[in-house]
Amino acid sequence: MMTEKLCKVLNELAPQAPQLTAVGTQAQLAMSIASAFDVNAVALQQVADEIDIVAAASCPAARDALLKVLKMQSLQQAVR
Repeated sequence: MMTEKLCKVLNELAPQAPQLTAVGTQAQLAMSIASAFDVNAVALQQVADEIDIVAAASCPAARDALLKVLKMQSLQQAVR
């Protein structure tokens, strides 16, 4: 369930990210994840802990596209 929701968020945001600033992408990522996981604190903590492992395994192209715009080494940096 987490993988499906997370990859949906990343795959939807990745094509938009090049038109946004790094800060805009980071904000959109955080808001989209919060919305996808119903602002559930336990679920959001799990996403923050596992985002790079899940994304690298299940939606690596979207992860790489977002990291390029964010200029960060990990998505975890962006959501913490």
